[in-house]
Amino acid sequence: MLDLLRRKSGVENARASPLPGELLASYLRASDGDAPACLEALLKALTPRIEGILRKEWGCTGRDRSGNHADDLDDLRSETLLRLIRRLGEARSGTGEAIRDVEAVAALLAGQTVTARLRRERPAWTYLSNRIRYLLTRCGDRTALTLWRGDGADRWTGWRWWRTEGKSPRPESDALKRRTQLEANSQQCSGWIFPDEDPVGLALLPFMERLFRWLDTPLLLPRLIKVSAEIRQVREATRIEPESPHEVHPLERVSDARGEFVRQLEVREFLRDLWFELGLLPLRQRTALVLTLSEGVIRLLPAEGLASLREIAALLEMPAEELAGLWPDLPLDDRRVAERLHLQPRQVIVLRQNARDRLRRRLLKLGWDYPWLK
Repeated sequence: MLDLLRRKSGVENARASPLPGELLASYLRASDGDAPACLEALLKALTPRIEGILRKEWGCTGRDRSGNHADDLDDLRSETLLRLIRRLGEARSGTGEAIRDVEAVAALLAGQTVTARLRRERPAWTYLSNRIRYLLTRCGDRTALTLWRGDGADRWTGWRWWRTEGKSPRPESDALKRRTQLEANSQQCSGWIFPDEDPVGLALLPFMERLFRWLDTPLLLPRLIKVSAEIRQVREATRIEPESPHEVHPLERVSDARGEFVRQLEVREFLRDLWFELGLLPLRQRTALVLTLSEGVIRLLPAEGLASLREIAALLEMPAEELAGLWPDLPLDDRRVAERLHLQPRQVIVLRQNARDRLRRRLLKLGWDYPWLK
């Protein structure tokens, strides 16, 4: 089958080897006896592209400086090839979707392999990465920052007008020098970008906006994630084993204290996102949800300085004095909310569940998953 494919070229040196698309067609049409050889040729042709994507994606996580970088890439390549073999087998047997662009499928599987590995080994880094992607692609009403594709598969980040202007720094420009400095030593640049604030405690969106105001040039998405993780001091939780089973290691006490501080920052970040998303719900849905929220969640908004009682009343389109009278009784039962909305209690239940479902879908995309949303 492969020999026949080569003979069809007509000119011996016209092309050194068939294209991946031709190799895929050969594999799909091959007999069971010829299929293994066709598959091997296809995988060989796709491996350089897979390795390039893995080096780029894995390297931008900072793991390229670890001593196990080569072993990590070998594992990732093997896992990607296994996924690809399974996908190709499904296409050949007719049990899976047809493959129109095998190179795109290989690239997608390589990215998914890296993502799955990071989700297992680096959940904090993955959480930051997901939030950055979400804010750049789904929050155009909150920020002028965006994400776009450049030449090839490169994904760039920056201000929306940079995309339309095709902005790129001149070779000797100050912006290019700043970008080079940022990618080489983000901690040093942090003091210049945030001279009067601690970037660790800053909300992610204003953090990125201040970074790009200082940078004044687009940044590749993997590089933005990497420098954000470094400046915001994203660390994975580690377990330090004590010398005896009943002893708490002193370093773990420090780790626990830092972990509690990080958790407090995360709660504040979650409440900020929750407050914004509540405003996007239909009035009846957000009223049914806010007035019945358990766990004291709604009370945390004023306590954290994220929304005043008057602002919450405006969200519910009711006088502030009226909400102040209800405040000690929150959360209200369904009957009282139904009376306010001129509905039946069962209708309030439906409204609240619809609001929860919508909120949960949107907040999950930001990396939040709290039990009371279920």
